[in-house]
Amino acid sequence: MWSQLLTLVESTVIVSRDVGLEIPITAPKLDNVVDAYRAAHRRRNTLPFTGEHPVRDTVLAAPLSSFGNDYGYTVSVKFGSQGTQSFPLLIDTGSSTVWVFDAAVRSDQGGKLRYHANSAAKLVSGMKWESGYSDGGLAKGNKHEDTMRIGNYQVKLNLPVAQHATGFAAMSCSGIIGLGLDNRNWVLPSTAFAIDLKPDPKAHPDAGGSIQFGGSFAKYGALTWVPLDKQSRAWFVPILAYRIGVSGQIKYHQRSAEATGSGQAMPNQRQHCALLDSGTTFTMLDDATLTALMSSIPGSSFDKAAGLWVVPCVPRAGAPDALWFLIGGTWFSLPYRPGGLLWWDLGNGKCSAAVQSRGTNECDILGAFFMHSTYAVFDEGNKRIGLAKKI
Repeated sequence: MWSQLLTLVESTVIVSRDVGLEIPITAPKLDNVVDAYRAAHRRRNTLPFTGEHPVRDTVLAAPLSSFGNDYGYTVSVKFGSQGTQSFPLLIDTGSSTVWVFDAAVRSDQGGKLRYHANSAAKLVSGMKWESGYSDGGLAKGNKHEDTMRIGNYQVKLNLPVAQHATGFAAMSCSGIIGLGLDNRNWVLPSTAFAIDLKPDPKAHPDAGGSIQFGGSFAKYGALTWVPLDKQSRAWFVPILAYRIGVSGQIKYHQRSAEATGSGQAMPNQRQHCALLDSGTTFTMLDDATLTALMSSIPGSSFDKAAGLWVVPCVPRAGAPDALWFLIGGTWFSLPYRPGGLLWWDLGNGKCSAAVQSRGTNECDILGAFFMHSTYAVFDEGNKRIGLAKKI
C-alpha cells in the first residue's frame, strides 16, 4: 500500500435566481491510493466568453462514478463538436479555467475521455493557453471554438484543449471546470452557486452530491455569510480560531483575539486565511495547528517516507470528536470519521489522515473533505461565501 502511495506522491497530488439549475455530480475515486497531499491549486488564465445567452431552467442528472476515496468530484459536460459524448470535468473552486484533455495527450499524462478536435471545432489561430498549479502540475495547448453544455444551459467559448499535461496521471476525469473567483469572463448560469458534496458510497449510500446554480440555497437551513475581502481574487474565508474537540480550548489565531464575541470582526481578515477549494481533497493546515491536532490524537504518527500523518481508524480514548473552525461567528467541524479526518484505510487499524501540512502556502485550504460536513454557497455577485452545517 505504501509503495502505491509513494509512487503517487512523487507523480502528483458557486445572486440567487428565481429558477435554479441543479446538477448531481460524481464523487470520483481511484482503484489505488490517490495523492491529494499537495493538491493546493492556484490557477491562471481566464476562459474567453463569446457572449451567447444561456438557458437556465433545466435540471441535469449526471450518473455517479467513483475513484480514489473522494479524491475529487466531477460534473458531466457536453461540447457541441463532440456529439452526445459526456465529459466528466473536475469541479474546482480553486481555479478559473475550463479545459479538456486533447486526444493527442499521452496516456500517462492523464485524461479519462479525450476531446477530438474536428471541423465543428475551429482552431483559434494564434491563441495559446497555459494553466499552472502550485503543486507543479501544468496544462497547456491550443484553443478551439466550441459550445459547452450543462443541461440545457450552453455557452460558446474558445475552449482550452490540453495537448500537454503534467501532474494529472492520477486524475480519472477529462479535464477541469474552474469555478474560481478570479474568472473575469464568467460563463456559468448564475453568479451564485452552491456545492453539496457527499462522501464515499462504501461508507455512505448517498455518495456524490450536487452543484446548484441560482435559485434558493436553504437546503440545510440558515447560512452563515462571510464577506469576501475586496481585494480577494479567490474564495478565501478568515478562520478566526480553532479548537480541538467540542469542549477543547479555543485557540485564536494571531491578531484575531480582538475579534468580537460573535467572531465577525478581525483587525486583519487575511491574517489567517483559508481557501475554500473543491479541487483539493484534504484540509491543509499551518504547522502549529496541525501539530496541536496530531498531538491530541492517541496513536498518531508521522510517516517520513510517505510524508503523511497516520492515525488510528477507530478513535482511542481521549481522542477529539472533531477539529473545529470559527468562521463568521459559527463553528464548523471536520469530524473524526471517514470522509472527515480520515482518508485511506492502510490496514492494521491505521488510516492516513485527511489533514496535512499546507507547506509553504500562505493560507490554509478547506478542501472536499471539509465540504462533506459543510454546505457551501459561492456568491460572486454579492462578494460573499455562505456556509451551513450538514451534521
